Amino acid sequence: MFNPLIQRCFKRRKRDTRHHYRVQIRCLDRRDMEQVMGSVDTLLVPFGLQPAQAMVPLAADGNGRDLLLTLTCLPSQRPHLRHFVHQVALAHPVRWFLRP
Repeated sequence: MFNPLIQRCFKRRKRDTRHHYRVQIRCLDRRDMEQVMGSVDTLLVPFGLQPAQAMVPLAADGNGRDLLLTLTCLPSQRPHLRHFVHQVALAHPVRWFLRP
């Protein structure tokens, strides 16, 4: 057998399989915001996704807000995130991207 020190050198590191996503959703009024937050509660939270939330006012017209959701997602949770984005995108402009 090999020396344990040599075995340790050749042992593969486990890669971190978590991905960091940011989802940006345009909400025009309070009703839109409540609708999106209801979707978060029903489509993300039951599957272990706990997004951090922030609101950013729109600079151009000031007539709405962007809701920013930042979350960490495992590969097994990604279909649930994709389903959430597709459902919310039916009624709201959505941008989502992978963060480094």
